[in-house]
Amino acid sequence: MLLTWAQHWSGCLDLLDKSVKVELGELANEDTSNDLMFDNSFGRSKAYFKALQILRIFADAIRETGRGVRGMSPEKLAWATHSKPDEDLDLLNNWKILWTSYLEAETRLLSRIAGKTEEIKGLRDGMFNATSLREASRSTTMNRYVIVFTIVTLLYLPPSLVAVRHYIPRFPWAWSHAS
Repeated sequence: MLLTWAQHWSGCLDLLDKSVKVELGELANEDTSNDLMFDNSFGRSKAYFKALQILRIFADAIRETGRGVRGMSPEKLAWATHSKPDEDLDLLNNWKILWTSYLEAETRLLSRIAGKTEEIKGLRDGMFNATSLREASRSTTMNRYVIVFTIVTLLYLPPSLVAVRHYIPRFPWAWSHAS
C-alpha cells in the first residue's frame, strides 16, 4: 500500500512537471521564447502561482500522511491485535520496515517537490525580470515623448498666448458689432 501511495504521488508530480516544463526547442523558437519571457496576459504568472500552491499543498498532504503513519505506533497495533508490543517481534520488525520505507518515500517526494518549487520560482523570477526590463524600456520611450512634447509646448505656447491676447478685442461690445 505504501508503494502504491508513493507511485501515485510521483504520478501527480510527473503531470505537474509536464505542465511547467521548458524544452530546449522552445527557447530556440522566437515566438515561444517571447511567450516564456514576457507575460502579457498574466497567464504564465497564474500558472506558476497555481503550480507553487499545488506543490505546497502536496507537501503538506505528504507530511500529514507521515503524522498518520506515526500515529500507528507498535503499541496501538499490539493493542488492536490483543498482544504486547515487546512480545510480538514480528509486529515490531514489520513496523520498523514500514516506518523506514515511509521515511524514504517521504524524503524522496519532498525533495522532488522542493526541487520543482525552486525550478518554478526560477522560471517565475526570470519572467518577472524580463517583463520588468521591457516595461522599463517602454517607460523610457514614453518619457522621451513627454520631453519632446514639453519642449514643443514651451516654444509655441508663449507666442500663441501673446498673439491671441492682441487679437481679442479689449471691449466686449466690439464682438457684438463684428457679427
